Amino acid sequence: MRQFDNDTIQLISAFERITRSRVHDCLKIDSEEGPEVLFLIDKGGMGKAIGKGGENIKNAEDMMGCRIKVFEYSENDAEFVKNLVPSAKSVKVENGKASIKAARRGAVIGKNGSNIKILKQILERNSNIREIEVR
Repeated sequence: MRQFDNDTIQLISAFERITRSRVHDCLKIDSEEGPEVLFLIDKGGMGKAIGKGGENIKNAEDMMGCRIKVFEYSENDAEFVKNLVPSAKSVKVENGKASIKAARRGAVIGKNGSNIKILKQILERNSNIREIEVR
């Protein structure tokens, strides 16, 4: 069971109120571009979360004062990884290991491994995947 601090609970509550979507998980990230909040949305809720023309995300960013990224949760591990890495050509999951074939391997890994660290953190919190390989 995930545990959230009071700040995270407030972020989730505000995001759900603005977007009328259900949040599965939330991570606060300090990136080079400034603070970011990543919301994992329950399956089928992405359209509602984003809103027409991205209006809900823009409103949430203005209110929270940070950049927001949203991803859709799936109980299917391969589909979940594909949702987190849309540029992946293929995803294979076996025995807690995700193998991601990507056209732009560097973009998946990120500067100094920043993207892969976040990906691993999300997967460890929300799936049985404990290892990631990018090909």
